[in-house]
Amino acid sequence: MKSCLKYFILLLCLKFIEGAFRCDYKYSVATSAWFKYHIVPMTWSDARLRCALEGATLASPTTREIRSEMVQILKDSTSKREIFTGIHATLASGDHNTVEGIPLSNIPAIQPTVWITELKNATSSMQSHGTSLEPPSHAQLKAAILLS
Repeated sequence: MKSCLKYFILLLCLKFIEGAFRCDYKYSVATSAWFKYHIVPMTWSDARLRCALEGATLASPTTREIRSEMVQILKDSTSKREIFTGIHATLASGDHNTVEGIPLSNIPAIQPTVWITELKNATSSMQSHGTSLEPPSHAQLKAAILLS
């Protein structure tokens, strides 16, 4: 009987421990993942290192749900700065992958039809408010999906 009680208490404790990552991370039910927005400016390499030191990974918008969560975190932030994601081209110029090794072309949340449509909507919205836009560069088009 005592061993059953000990086993039950152990399982109960594990359930509660599993439900928390850290107090400074926010859990997203839609993505079943934990997120933290660092407000201290740093380089991409430093951001990746900081995440690794915290036992985390620099977030990549590999799904629409993760992308939506990242956009919402940025919108909710009082600091309106750029964000670094886990997408990089540090191995070869123009060869963009996530930190998990997923090529940019294989990420459904960043398919051209999605981000070109969103960029066109943002452009027409800005032009209707009297703001003129220069044609975006290829890098700006890739970044537009992350920050829109």
